Amino acid sequence: MAGVNNSFFARPYKVYTAIVSQSGTNNPTVAVLENTLGTVTATRNNAGVYYLSSPTFNGLSDSNKVYVSLSNGGLVGVFIAQYIPPQSLVRINTFDLSGTPTDVLLNNASVEIRVYN
Repeated sequence: MAGVNNSFFARPYKVYTAIVSQSGTNNPTVAVLENTLGTVTATRNNAGVYYLSSPTFNGLSDSNKVYVSLSNGGLVGVFIAQYIPPQSLVRINTFDLSGTPTDVLLNNASVEIRVYN
């Protein structure tokens, strides 16, 4: 469109937004809604411990440039998501109400990762 400055609408970050589910001892499955980060891989490490990894994270040591948000998808439990700079991973932990790491709590949970310039 003539006369429109598209740089006004440019985001200061790359983003990955997805719906995440997990069952049994399987790796999480993701339905990607938006992805400007590039390749993102979801893996299960242990009961209730999952990783999202991307080449975009490699060498990114400043955790103040990474924003991570996770919803619980409506299930009851404790859900934690954080960027781990030394490992260049986003780690998701799920626990039942007694504090035990537990699989199958990721059920249509939404995750958003932003990496700021």
